[in-house]
Amino acid sequence: RKVPTYIEGSLKSTGKRGLTTENLALEYLDAAAPLMQIKEPTQEFKIKSIEQDALEMTHVRLQQMVKGLPVYGAEIIIHGDGQNFDFLNGTYFPTIEMENVTPVYESHQTISIAETDLGGAVKYENEVSNVGDLTPKSNLVIYPHNDKFTLAYHITMYKNLVDRWEYFIDANTGEVINKYTSICKFHNHKHGKGEQCNSLKQEAGSTSE
Repeated sequence: RKVPTYIEGSLKSTGKRGLTTENLALEYLDAAAPLMQIKEPTQEFKIKSIEQDALEMTHVRLQQMVKGLPVYGAEIIIHGDGQNFDFLNGTYFPTIEMENVTPVYESHQTISIAETDLGGAVKYENEVSNVGDLTPKSNLVIYPHNDKFTLAYHITMYKNLVDRWEYFIDANTGEVINKYTSICKFHNHKHGKGEQCNSLKQEAGSTSE
């Protein structure tokens, strides 16, 4: 089902949730939910960040969730002046129904699957801590894939110092759903907070969304 990526309209806030920026943004989300085809907006979206720009406009970023797990690539931003929000935009999906989000595979098992697929675990002879933490990272997500939603591990790992790979592995079957390289500029190499890597999505033996 298609949903609007942009919704505009001023809302006279009632303050029923409270008068904080967070609560006023959630009230706006409540009002927009029918157009978005979202059944339980405050359960299906989680506030990630609140930012204010040079024009003193407030931007509240929210992550779409399913039973406490993030939907990969599904975020919206609600915009306003902090007290009066007037539009939202982003990429999201109508309410996602999933009965079971308990994985069969554990995180370390899927990391091993990704390492095998990539050609073995990455080892470094010299100290490389000055370029950041290069150990594999694994997070359980809901991954939109082939017009369905799959419980998957999103794994970030390195083949070498600058060749970063993103893997998506089915958390119930261990299948590699998708993988692509995120090639980092070594001279501007940061991860975590202040991450500055060029993510160049490429198909690599599987279908990219």
